[in-house]
Amino acid sequence: MDKAGDIYISTCHDVWANQAYEQWLFQNVPGGGPILFLWQNRSAVVMGRLQNPWLECDWQKLKAQGGQLARRISGGGAVYHDMGNLNYTFITGKAGYRQEQINDLLLTALKELDIPAALSGRNDILAAGRKFSGQAFAFNRENALHHGTLLIHGDFDKMNAYLHPRPQKLQAKGIASVRARVVNLRELQPSLSVEQAKAALIRAFAAAYPGGEIRAVDTRSEIPAESYRRFSSWEWIFGQAPPFESQLEQGFPWGNLQMYLQPRQGLIRQAQLYSDALDADFIEGIAAALQGVAYRSRDMAEAVARQADSGPRKQMAEQIAAWLAELSL
Repeated sequence: MDKAGDIYISTCHDVWANQAYEQWLFQNVPGGGPILFLWQNRSAVVMGRLQNPWLECDWQKLKAQGGQLARRISGGGAVYHDMGNLNYTFITGKAGYRQEQINDLLLTALKELDIPAALSGRNDILAAGRKFSGQAFAFNRENALHHGTLLIHGDFDKMNAYLHPRPQKLQAKGIASVRARVVNLRELQPSLSVEQAKAALIRAFAAAYPGGEIRAVDTRSEIPAESYRRFSSWEWIFGQAPPFESQLEQGFPWGNLQMYLQPRQGLIRQAQLYSDALDADFIEGIAAALQGVAYRSRDMAEAVARQADSGPRKQMAEQIAAWLAELSL
């Protein structure tokens, strides 16, 4: 470990900007680094690359309360980020990447902070038998990316409020998060701050890879606009969701309606509607109109509303559209 390693510290707390900058480092680091990137986000839920946002979190509540939903390029489960959480990213050449070396750096920093930490079998780091750090990995042609979290004083109330399945009945074919018992490191070391944890990680990294530079970066201003748009886009966050099934049901003055929907990559690929309504042809028309539509309330409501013509069908379409528009999808 005698190669100089540069350290980048983000001054921006926008999760999409930090993700975009992380990917830029991953793709553009000459010679594979090594690099340490440290970053924090305002309130955000970050999913693994293969996860389903409709299953993993209450993203409507998150958005309404000013948070951001994000999908990362690595695997693993959904996590909640806030300013009580420190994110770390190590980037090295793929040929020289050794997971145990990165973990040794982390354990060295934690030992300096008097945190008795141990690795678990699921790429987590535990203290007092509880998780405070999760890790995930990604690889491209030349480089390896190893990133994770350190819970210092995260807001567990918000974590519990956001990280749970949606009330709709979903059967996902993706990877559901493992709900683990977690601990804030401040419970173990009451005076610990994020800045202290950051400084300990920097010292451990600089000791292993001396001679590098330390640079503060405003990631929002240093990334291409197109890169930011990608990580903040519906196509990336929702459109990458694995196939799943959703069942929606509602009663109306004219009868009951059950929807069985099969979205894939965020679009409804198949819609089956069942109802005791007298106008069966109209219900079948609604099913056809939903196919190919984005699985989100606004788009579904608009697709149904376009089926309204006049008379009873107009009223039925308006009532179904109003119901769909109010759903948290």
